[in-house]
Amino acid sequence: WPLMDFSVERIGATLGFKGSVSKFSYDLSGGYVNYANAPLDAIVVSMPFADGSADYLPGIAYAGYQKAFAALDLQWKSEDFRADVQVKYDHVFGLETSGGLFAPAAINGQAAVEYNWSKRIYAGVDCIFKTDRKGSVLDLRQAQQTYDAVIPGYADLGAYFEYAFSNSFSLWARGGNLLNMTIQHNPLYAEKGVNFTVGICLNL
Repeated sequence: WPLMDFSVERIGATLGFKGSVSKFSYDLSGGYVNYANAPLDAIVVSMPFADGSADYLPGIAYAGYQKAFAALDLQWKSEDFRADVQVKYDHVFGLETSGGLFAPAAINGQAAVEYNWSKRIYAGVDCIFKTDRKGSVLDLRQAQQTYDAVIPGYADLGAYFEYAFSNSFSLWARGGNLLNMTIQHNPLYAEKGVNFTVGICLNL
């Protein structure tokens, strides 16, 4: 908890195959990993302050666990259209989550679709998603007791548009979290509400 540690992988094995057919490509893999030590999300409730209040603090802790995993990557790419999907499933076992640790999400991934008109106007939709992360919170106020907790899953849906004036200059805009979900890429740091970003792109 107080200091950064290092990861130790006892055993790791991956088996997969990939290929392509015309504009379509695929990559399917699966495997097993046994960690003696690996970083995980963690949450602790601090000791009470003078007024009796306390803080919920995010952190990183290390623990050993095992996982079996499967990953799939699909892509279709042509002159004016691109679509890709990446999905990974992790089955974690042998992890003791009672010490304020959270197991990795069982399913996470991303997907994107983009269309361009003459490589001048680009429009697309993308989504980054993750299922619940289950674990516990360590409460230092109560003799280091723990209680079960869940970091909710999310789907961060976005849409973007770009107009290229030339090969070196373009304007773009993107809307994020269009489903208006509470997104926690990192525990306790919540991105709430729809957001928008605009900018320019210079290719030198």
